[in-house]
Amino acid sequence: MPWLMVLILLFALGIAVFAAQNGQSVEVHFLTTSGETTLAVVILAAAAAGAVVVALLSLVPAYSSRMEVRRLQAQLKTLQAQRDAAQPAPEESSSSS
Repeated sequence: MPWLMVLILLFALGIAVFAAQNGQSVEVHFLTTSGETTLAVVILAAAAAGAVVVALLSLVPAYSSRMEVRRLQAQLKTLQAQRDAAQPAPEESSSSS
């Protein structure tokens, strides 16, 4: 997993360098709004929006995995209770000398 963090950091560094090298002013249109900003801001905003979308989409499998773990833990407790109820009580040995 550490190699994945290194890869992510290298990718982020590449985006930052690319954005820094593209500092010219551009006109941006979005839906009914338009404005002028630098290309670097547009690049960084697009990268940040992409990161947010990926993070939100990764929450879905994480949430379903968590729900599955809770369901299996409840099932395990039920099965353990059934096993304990089905086992005979240990006999007490009464040895009088």
